[in-house]
Amino acid sequence: MQHGASTLPPDAFDAFPRAGACEIHLATDFMNIVYEHAQFPADLKAEMYAWVREHATDERKPKDSEEQFIYRARKKALGPFKRRLWDLGEDVREAIGQSLETRFVFLMKQLEDRRHRADRRAVRHGAARSRSIARPRSWPQARSRPRNRPRPRDRCERVCTKSRNLEPWFDSSPQALA
Repeated sequence: MQHGASTLPPDAFDAFPRAGACEIHLATDFMNIVYEHAQFPADLKAEMYAWVREHATDERKPKDSEEQFIYRARKKALGPFKRRLWDLGEDVREAIGQSLETRFVFLMKQLEDRRHRADRRAVRHGAARSRSIARPRSWPQARSRPRNRPRPRDRCERVCTKSRNLEPWFDSSPQALA
């Protein structure tokens, strides 16, 4: 797992698949794109930062500058301002969304593990689904697992089942926020 990946230079991301990283936290990078976007309304950002100063004081560390504190705690303002963010003009949402999509596509290309490209292509097209999900080539053989530990495929099936149960949480329509 790699925390703090958002602070790395863009050309460093292709090293993660080679190093075998299975989880990379990138939320800060995406949040920075939103907050620092040229079309993000300055008055809304100022209001959100004022909310952070008033309601997120538990995030402040003794040696933090004001800028460090705001940077660390501004994630807490997204929830209370969710409706206002959805109500931004279509052009603003579209511009920010395009910046997010550009970054996401770049990261997915950088993080692509070329050794499993054929397996992913097969999964995308519905062929060989169980083999490619059950045990990618890089996983160790299941013989060495403890007796009570579930097979890798069972773990994947549990994760997939949990993901399907979370789908309502990922509804991105403004009506879902009401």
